Amino acid sequence: DSPADDDSDTSSMSSLPLFEEEHEDVTVAPILSISIKKQIHSQLPFTLQYQRWSRIYCTSRDGDSFVTFLTKVKNYPKTLLAVKTSCGEIFGGYADCCWEQQNKSSCCGGCYYGTGQSFLFSVCDDGNNIPKTQVYRWTGLNPYWQYINCPGERIAMGGGGHDSSFGFCLQDYFTRGSTGHCDTYGNPPLVAHDVRGADSDGGYYEVLDFEVYGFSPGGF
Repeated sequence: DSPADDDSDTSSMSSLPLFEEEHEDVTVAPILSISIKKQIHSQLPFTLQYQRWSRIYCTSRDGDSFVTFLTKVKNYPKTLLAVKTSCGEIFGGYADCCWEQQNKSSCCGGCYYGTGQSFLFSVCDDGNNIPKTQVYRWTGLNPYWQYINCPGERIAMGGGGHDSSFGFCLQDYFTRGSTGHCDTYGNPPLVAHDVRGADSDGGYYEVLDFEVYGFSPGGF
């Protein structure tokens, strides 16, 4: 089974923030298992440690419209993004600012913004068939925390470095993207399999599912 299918520790949820709202549609399985959520939760800013996780957008549930994405996330200033690729790999990032068009956008419609609280993560097997989350925090080398291009319908996190790669990006109705080493978070490519079959420093992937979590008071 993939890491996202591991929910063997659901009995311990009572001592943790509620990871879904009471009326969450559970007919669409989440990308992140309870085990992975617990690991990520401990890495979130302290102000979110007592808040409820709510899956506010999911392509398999809500469709792949960029406008729908913006509408669903607009009331949540802090979000967690999770991607599952067609190869079953899982990664994402915590964004400390709302996903919305910025006034300082360049002529091509996109810009970087955010804060140094943001981070990236990837999920791998620890060798014992237990999912392990690796977190990549801001290095301080540049302020390319999160990126949005509304006209181009693209979002990304991280950038800069020798290859000018995004930490990861999502585009084309959230159906594909790329990931590579970036100076912002000092991360390696967040996927091991390149769908182009190429041996390169960057990883191109196709998206199986994409979901976004928001946070609200009342976790315990």
